[in-house]
Amino acid sequence: MSANVKELQPKVEKILVISATARDNDENLYDSFLNAYTDYHTTTLTAREMLALWKQDKIPSYNTICRVRRKCQEHNPLTRGKKWAERHAQQEEVKEDMKEMGEELKATQPQLFD
Repeated sequence: MSANVKELQPKVEKILVISATARDNDENLYDSFLNAYTDYHTTTLTAREMLALWKQDKIPSYNTICRVRRKCQEHNPLTRGKKWAERHAQQEEVKEDMKEMGEELKATQPQLFD
């Protein structure tokens, strides 16, 4: 199942729209994906079997599904969970902190910016 993001996105998006838990929990999302869209169910799959399936490209990797989730949440508000809203609410504060740290670093160690 060496699928690309475009092939996986509608499937992941459907799970995210339906399941509020999957929006904030990647493990739940991955579990839901495997159970809904593959012949391999997490209730019977061992870790060794899962690793072998990843290696054989029979199932997408956990990281790939997480990447697709982020892409979905970037573009579709219906796929966003509470954690997404919390993270983005802090975005301006983090930007300001980073700017202040950069200015402080420039003032104390100008040689780094030559």
